Amino acid sequence: VIKGNDFDGAESSVDERNREMGLFRRQQQQAENARDEAYRQRNVMERQAKISVAKEEREEDLVIIKAIYGVMDSESYEWVGDRRLCSMDATAQVQFWVQDSSVHLPAMSKKHMLGFYDVMMGLKT
Repeated sequence: VIKGNDFDGAESSVDERNREMGLFRRQQQQAENARDEAYRQRNVMERQAKISVAKEEREEDLVIIKAIYGVMDSESYEWVGDRRLCSMDATAQVQFWVQDSSVHLPAMSKKHMLGFYDVMMGLKT
């Protein structure tokens, strides 16, 4: 026999779980939107990056072969989480910033730069 307020705990538990699922879905959507926007930006940057590669190759200077942006543990230098989920190819983005055989990156977190995004967004709890 269930009396009076015995359902309140179950209902609040279900409500809390629904709120958490809604928050999780919103975070996942934000992460997907950020990733999509970074890819669109990268596509725009690729033209300039190709011009930079051609110039640097002619002068036998700096060509970025592969750049990966992600999160690594500061002590073990291992990828945090699944590397496929917690990193991104940043080759075109880094080549975009090559000028006179040097990489000139703004002094800011890379996740805020053109063509990048927070690779941990949507994975954080």
